[in-house]
Amino acid sequence: METNVFVYGPWDCIADISRTERGTIIIHIINAENQKTIKFVTIIMPEEEIGFDETIIDIRGDEDIPEYLIDAGILIEHIRDIEFQGWEFPVYKLSPEYVPS
Repeated sequence: METNVFVYGPWDCIADISRTERGTIIIHIINAENQKTIKFVTIIMPEEEIGFDETIIDIRGDEDIPEYLIDAGILIEHIRDIEFQGWEFPVYKLSPEYVPS
């Protein structure tokens, strides 16, 4: 599933949102102009229990990425944080229209 175009840094982007075979939601940001991947946004932690409409955001290297996704209407609510290897990764709920089946 792809989103509407939104601004991330200097690029016009879309987010490609899908699920892994285990059901985890993954998001990556794609340059809307040339269709090249700019950033993988999520981190997969199979041992963590998260909701059907939730995902873990990888903020390493860009702690502002959740705000871009909130502004784009992709994420709607910060649920909690998960500590892993010295980092705290936020868990967010996705907007209903972007939750992949």
